[in-house]
Amino acid sequence: MPHLSIMGFWPNLLFLVSLNLVLLGFDKEAFLVGGVGGISLDFFSSLPFGTFAAISLIAIIILKFLLNRFLNRLNLFSIFIILLAGGAIVQFLFILIFKNAPWISLPVAAFYSGLAGIAIYFGLNSWVPTEQILGEK
Repeated sequence: MPHLSIMGFWPNLLFLVSLNLVLLGFDKEAFLVGGVGGISLDFFSSLPFGTFAAISLIAIIILKFLLNRFLNRLNLFSIFIILLAGGAIVQFLFILIFKNAPWISLPVAAFYSGLAGIAIYFGLNSWVPTEQILGEK
């Protein structure tokens, strides 16, 4: 995926898909995608096994709590802020775990995750029927 790289960073697309599933109201599916996607990334990573899965699930739990606690209505700006915060939380956890990551990557990763997440949100939103998004499952 070098064509998606900006300043050596590329967004964690599986995490962004799972976060967008939370935004659309599919919590169980979001945790499944986050966990299975994180484990599959761990198989191909040189990092300790479980790193991607743990970071993804921790970030989803934090953002799910913030979403339930502070947001009643979603608009384009709030969706971007949530996705930006998700990218920032994931990058911050990587910086804390692996102390050799540069701090400048935090705002770049957060902004890029927000932009990529908006595109994923609209892609998922077009595939999911409106009555499921509104909770009429």
